[in-house]
Amino acid sequence: MPPGTSSQVLSAFNEGSKLLAAGKNAEAAEKYELVTKALPNVALAHLNYGVALAKLGKSQAAVVELKKAEKLDPKHPLVLLNLGQTYQMLGQNSDALTCYGNYLKFYPAGAYAAQVKVMQHSIQAQQALTHGKSSIGQDNYLEEALAPGSGKWQKTPVAVFIADGSGTAGYKSEYRDILKEAFAEWAASTESRIAFKYVDKPSDAVIICKWTANPKDLINPLEGGQAYVLRDISGKIVKVDMCILTVNTRSTAAFSRSYLKHVCLHEVGHSLGLVGHSSQPDDVMFSAVNYEAANGKLSERDKKTISLLYPIPATPVVNKRPLEPLKGVNPSFFTDPFPQRGSGLFDKGTDLNVKSAEPKADPAEAPGPPIIPNSNSRLRPDPTEAPGPPMQ
Repeated sequence: MPPGTSSQVLSAFNEGSKLLAAGKNAEAAEKYELVTKALPNVALAHLNYGVALAKLGKSQAAVVELKKAEKLDPKHPLVLLNLGQTYQMLGQNSDALTCYGNYLKFYPAGAYAAQVKVMQHSIQAQQALTHGKSSIGQDNYLEEALAPGSGKWQKTPVAVFIADGSGTAGYKSEYRDILKEAFAEWAASTESRIAFKYVDKPSDAVIICKWTANPKDLINPLEGGQAYVLRDISGKIVKVDMCILTVNTRSTAAFSRSYLKHVCLHEVGHSLGLVGHSSQPDDVMFSAVNYEAANGKLSERDKKTISLLYPIPATPVVNKRPLEPLKGVNPSFFTDPFPQRGSGLFDKGTDLNVKSAEPKADPAEAPGPPIIPNSNSRLRPDPTEAPGPPMQ
């Protein structure tokens, strides 16, 4: 701790850490703002302030604080991780790749190296599929959404089965209604050119939706859900298995309605054929979402894109790429992979004396034609890091 730091500043820092852990991000940001003014040359103060701002959805302001932390400690692992992820939240993928590259350069066997590689790959894969083109500034992102391969439902209404989540930890009766709202909002965006009907038995459905409280049921539990899309050789979607997580693996706080709605909208979007991701952060189909800042609403670009996929009159979507098994295409995420005592989206420092040393990590089929899988891969494990003691 810097010599001469007052007990009041020290107390504010420790209170901020507790508030972040409790999901009280606005209050935490107020504490850290005071700390950064008192300790302008302490990287950890700016790091935690940046984390609090990022969790509030104030990504631009978060970048300012995280860059201050990077200037003071350019090799701090959590600075590189959180700055990279904040850039990715903003769609500034080149800057994000720089941060991820630096992390792997300094910590090739670091605790988060595997997760960083997945995030790095998610950007690079999308760039490769879209040939580096971005839909930012356009009124839709159809080309990005179909980059991994085109597919759509050919007959409507599409039969949907939603399993009863009663008895599943964390499940609330309103979750079923929220999922139905997600289907309805996508359908409305096509002026009902795609429609859904709900059936009582999974054997009668082609979209099967289930709930789970076990993060291990998902490839990446930090995604909050997953949709596994099967299509035939012509590009017709034939079946979707969707699973939504009912427990919060990122925070001690309960799910917000808007967050769960966002998860449902994103996964339903995949189930309709939007198998790729948008490069615009305001879109539901963007490859990342801030857990605390999710608004649970379709953007105008989301609506325009789905209306183009299901146009008037219904016409086949031309597949510009040969259909082939898609393995691990475009892994996406909803939260960052550094939960700590329920800190949520971004990880925070725990001790003003933290150095840049990084602990080493523990060592962490596609069916053939005519059915071709498109799995929205969730590849990252769910790491946890024990918090350090309160500052003395």
